[in-house]
Amino acid sequence: MASHTSLFPRAGIGEMIRKRHQFDCRIHIARLRQPLRDLTWEILKDALHAVAAMDEAWLDKFCPRDLRHALLLPPPVFETNRDTDEYWRHCDTYSADRFAAAEKLLANVEHHHRRPDGQGGRSWLDARNRRYRFDPARHGRSGADRQNRKSYRFCYKIPAGFHYDVTDDSGKSFKIEIDGRLYTLTHFNVTPWGVVRSG
Repeated sequence: MASHTSLFPRAGIGEMIRKRHQFDCRIHIARLRQPLRDLTWEILKDALHAVAAMDEAWLDKFCPRDLRHALLLPPPVFETNRDTDEYWRHCDTYSADRFAAAEKLLANVEHHHRRPDGQGGRSWLDARNRRYRFDPARHGRSGADRQNRKSYRFCYKIPAGFHYDVTDDSGKSFKIEIDGRLYTLTHFNVTPWGVVRSG
C-alpha cells in the first residue's frame, strides 16, 4: 500500500499533483493556518498524526485487497449507472465523515455490477452490457512494467501486465476508440488506468 502526505505553501501545487496521480495513491495536503515562519514541530506533528490516523482508517475500509476489487476498474471506460456514478471519486474521500456513504456506494457497485458470468463465476458487467474479466496470463506488459517500475491504484500494487479482457455480454461487436481512432471490435484489453488495446 502506498500513501503520501505532502505539505505545500500554495494549494495550486497540491492540486496539480493530485490531478496527475488521481486514484494512484493517497495525496494529503496538510492545510495549516500558520504562516511557514510560525510553524513549530508540535503543530506539524499534530497535523501529521491526524492525517495518518484518518488514512489508516481509509486503507482498512477501501484499499483493494485483491484484483477483484471494484476500485481497480477503469473509470474512463467502465460505464456505471445512476446508482454507482463516479464511485471512484466518492471512495477517494479525505473526510472520515464521508466514509459511511462511500462504503454504501461501494456495496451498490458490487450489487449492480458484479454479475454471474455464465461460466460458474462472477465478473464485472457495466451499464453498456460489457463484461470485464481479468486475464491471469498478464501478457499486456507496458513499458513501465518492462522497466520494473511499480504501479499502484488506490494504494494497491498492480501486478505487471494486469488487465481486463472486455467483451459484449451478448457477443455483439461494438465501437471503441483506441489512440484517437474508432474501431469495431468484439474484444479489447484495458488496464486499470483505462489504457485500451485491441484483443
